[in-house]
Amino acid sequence: MTILIAQNTKDKIILGADTGCFYGNSGFKFHIDNHKGQFKIMQVNDIVYTGTGSLSEIINFGLFCRTKKPERSDQLGIQRFFIDFGKWLKEQNIEPNGTVKNHYFVVFEKRLFHFEECAVSEILEDDFATDGAGYREAY
Repeated sequence: MTILIAQNTKDKIILGADTGCFYGNSGFKFHIDNHKGQFKIMQVNDIVYTGTGSLSEIINFGLFCRTKKPERSDQLGIQRFFIDFGKWLKEQNIEPNGTVKNHYFVVFEKRLFHFEECAVSEILEDDFATDGAGYREAY
């Protein structure tokens, strides 16, 4: 069960995540200890993000962030960034429909965004959000 939390305080943005990674019904699991804690919350260039859903999509999002960044730091800029990520997935023959299926928290230029169900919302100062299968527990 993935649990993510993101909080925007007056002084800083906080991202939190559980440490387990699980693969479908196979029963295979591993813990982040093997990755020095740099697996569920990642920084690529100017973007810090965490995601829930397909691990391969999360990794591909990191690869995409290596060469691209949002055109601006607002809801529309982040929305277009995820649309471009979907197009990239399709061009790379990773996702035939170009659909971004995962949910993400993204920090860009000191602003916090939540991408969920193909829509972006900004988490404003003094607010927080949770995501993942354990979002109720995190809340």
